[in-house]
Amino acid sequence: MPNKDALMRQWEMLNSIPSASVAISTDELLQLLVGAGYDTSQRTVQRDLDTLAKIFPIACDVSEKPYRWYWMKGSQVFGVPGMTPPAALAFKFAKKYLEPVLPEATLSHLEPYFERAKDILETSNQLGYKNWSKKVRMMPRGLDLITPFIDHEVQNAVYKAVFEEQQIEVEYQKRDAPTSKQYSISPLALVYKQGVVYLVASDQGIVKQFVLHRMLRAELTYRDAEIPSGFTLDGYIEDGHFASIGGSEEIQLKLRFGRYVACHLRETPLSEDQVVKSFEEGFAEVTATVKNSDELRWWILGFGNNVEVLEPVELRAEIKHTLGNMCRLYDD
Repeated sequence: MPNKDALMRQWEMLNSIPSASVAISTDELLQLLVGAGYDTSQRTVQRDLDTLAKIFPIACDVSEKPYRWYWMKGSQVFGVPGMTPPAALAFKFAKKYLEPVLPEATLSHLEPYFERAKDILETSNQLGYKNWSKKVRMMPRGLDLITPFIDHEVQNAVYKAVFEEQQIEVEYQKRDAPTSKQYSISPLALVYKQGVVYLVASDQGIVKQFVLHRMLRAELTYRDAEIPSGFTLDGYIEDGHFASIGGSEEIQLKLRFGRYVACHLRETPLSEDQVVKSFEEGFAEVTATVKNSDELRWWILGFGNNVEVLEPVELRAEIKHTLGNMCRLYDD
């Protein structure tokens, strides 16, 4: 009768081995197993790997030490229970929309599932699952800008540093700076906004933002990240660090819209306390509590002459000044 503990340990090992693009050493596998509660040794892990390699399509890269193990390219996903069409559909959409926000090591582990999901959907006789991805799209609001290029090695190093909470050395080129600058920083979080990836990091205790596509080089230092006391990403965002005007400050907004333009705000309100009053003169008055941010100004200006800011008076004056400058640009 097979040893149950040995079977479960080997099962855990198989699920921990990644694809060839990442691979994993015997020491790393041992650490994962010990962390999962298995009482084992490096010698046992090596013996298990040699045995499993005779049964499963796993291989060892012996080109340099430490030797690293991986699933061979094209291997079928290994796991229980088997993947169903609903799960395959979920993996297909996960690959499409989550790929930009996951570290490469995670994607490598998931790649066999993505391939298995593709096979299941292509061979499924359930047309609903097979054709769903042809019938659903997510469209961005506003212009669909081309995503800036991010160096692959830089992105991998940054994501790994965030994932493992390690310090990182970067060479960074600010937008208007004539030369690049070296930074030794502690990555804290990643924020994705309008196609741009921002790294929130601590630079000598000061929390700053770095745009990944402006990083020329990034290297792990294998030193623990120094995380400021009390820092949370949600708190940082709520404090307005991704909205250059106002940020977390709330204002009582009052707008006058053409009645037809205001209709969509009944379906998608600006806030929980929004009130829309319609008037016979053909316009509607909208009041709501909103964040005082750049996004609010861009949103208002996007309506052109179909909206008038009534309150607050400071915002009304600011929009009026902006529109005056715009008119002068077109003054012949």
